[in-house]
Amino acid sequence: MASNARRIPRAAKRHPLHVPIVTDVGEGVTRDVSTKGVFFKAKGGFTVGARITFSIVLGEDEGEAPLRLRCSGRVVRVETDDDEVGVAAQISSYSIEP
Repeated sequence: MASNARRIPRAAKRHPLHVPIVTDVGEGVTRDVSTKGVFFKAKGGFTVGARITFSIVLGEDEGEAPLRLRCSGRVVRVETDDDEVGVAAQISSYSIEP
């Protein structure tokens, strides 16, 4: 087993979802979401523990006005990868906006 393997069970099941995300730091694309949070790839300076506000854009490619899931929360993990970072954010509140 790799030494950096996750040993604590996840609090919620993750669902793959690849849609645009707009944050207060920059834009990116989600990798997965759960009832507790989101993981996304983006460019920008994200800091573990920092408050974050973001919108997950749904239905943008369907020819109609997109639906935005507007969220606020906290950055819980940042993974660096060349020119992008992977960001795990815990969701503390959300609203749905047209």
